[in-house]
Amino acid sequence: MKNPISYYFLSFAGVALLSMGIISIKTIEDPQGILRALPYICVGLGCGIFGHGMGEIINRHLMKNNPAAAKQMEIEKNDES
Repeated sequence: MKNPISYYFLSFAGVALLSMGIISIKTIEDPQGILRALPYICVGLGCGIFGHGMGEIINRHLMKNNPAAAKQMEIEKNDES
């Protein structure tokens, strides 16, 4: 994923999943079957997706403002492979 818009979409999707999970936990009175675990799965996935998207957004922002660090990371990445 090279397009930075996709990372914003991931962050938004993560927040949406997290919100859905929390709302489901608070509103469903007597969950049966899959509904006992689904809200917690949504919370976990939402946190993970949000963290990944936000981490990439922050990383891109920092690399844009500090080209020397970006070049150093590129050198290290090429050195490892």
